Amino acid sequence: MAMIKHNKLNLWVAFSELFLATEIQEYTFEYIAKTIYESDFTLEQAEFSLWNEVYPILEFNKLSSDGIWEGFGDEYILTNIKFQKESCKIKRDVSVSKEIERCWTEIVKFYSKLDQ
Repeated sequence: MAMIKHNKLNLWVAFSELFLATEIQEYTFEYIAKTIYESDFTLEQAEFSLWNEVYPILEFNKLSSDGIWEGFGDEYILTNIKFQKESCKIKRDVSVSKEIERCWTEIVKFYSKLDQ
């Protein structure tokens, strides 16, 4: 369980980069893809985590005009993001959802290169 928690934290930290109040760079997609690839999680499990564990907690930062831009920190992530077994039924902001979907597509492209 400790290893899964460690891997999940790494995944959550990587995904949290998508929710910073900064422009997302290509190296961020590479970093997230590598984190997923090196984890014990499948691409599908990682996507579930993004949308059901990370998104509901960090979406607020993309909606804020003065959001966090330097990183959330492990303690914040461990305190606020929780393991989910089922999909979350939350109302998502359309613009944030579209941006995260775009990012996920880029992450999958980089992941595919690693998986060859």
